[in-house]
Amino acid sequence: APPEGIAQVKTPGILATSMGEGVRMLSAQMKLSAPRRARWQPLAATDLILPDLTDRQTTLSERESSAILARQGVHFVASEFGSVDALDDLAARVLAQGWDRVVVKGNAHDVPHRNRVGLVKVGVTQGELASTLGDMAKVLNAHSKDPARGLLVQPMVAFDGEIGVGALNDPLYGPVIVIGPGGVGIEQATGARDALLLNTDSANWDAYAARIEARYELTPGTLRPVLDAMALLMASGRVSEIDINPMVRTEDSALMALDSLIVVDCT
Repeated sequence: APPEGIAQVKTPGILATSMGEGVRMLSAQMKLSAPRRARWQPLAATDLILPDLTDRQTTLSERESSAILARQGVHFVASEFGSVDALDDLAARVLAQGWDRVVVKGNAHDVPHRNRVGLVKVGVTQGELASTLGDMAKVLNAHSKDPARGLLVQPMVAFDGEIGVGALNDPLYGPVIVIGPGGVGIEQATGARDALLLNTDSANWDAYAARIEARYELTPGTLRPVLDAMALLMASGRVSEIDINPMVRTEDSALMALDSLIVVDCT
């Protein structure tokens, strides 16, 4: 290595200057490390019925994704949905709910990153609802070819903390869950993130859930249903990624999901 490179790693214990020293460092590290307690226990295969997919479709809309996760026990915020050609009916149903302020979102499988194109608006009042629905329907029509496209309306939720929950298939270790900062913080490099290999035993899952619940001050037992739901989907072989962001901590220290995205495995 060039001298400037070696200078960056000269801290004792980082750079071994000989084979013998490297072996001694490795031996010492093995003795200091805590014993591994997790047992390898591959997930049992599961069946999963997905909505009919169009050609080359790789993602499900928020409405479809959330419905699948909700059927497996994940708690989602209430919502009303309407197609782009039935906005009056959607507005009437939302007003009947009595929600003071709402979030309006475009819903289409071919526009997964809605914030970037103006398809999410928060804090919409009852008086602004009709015009917001009309304006957003025009934006959605301009960006989406999904024949089932429409708008989602959800009440504003009070919360005091948020996390992001994701799952994907690692090519070597199989399905893994990662939990860390939620909301816009999910794209930032800061903040602790914890991973759980799903092909491990239940005791490892419990320890992982307890660690996350303690870190984010969640009611004990809150996280395990989320892990179970995501594991069932990942074990189907039909899902390559799941993103639930954010999941918010409610006033009773429970978890509620506000958004989700499922990426299907088309291989």
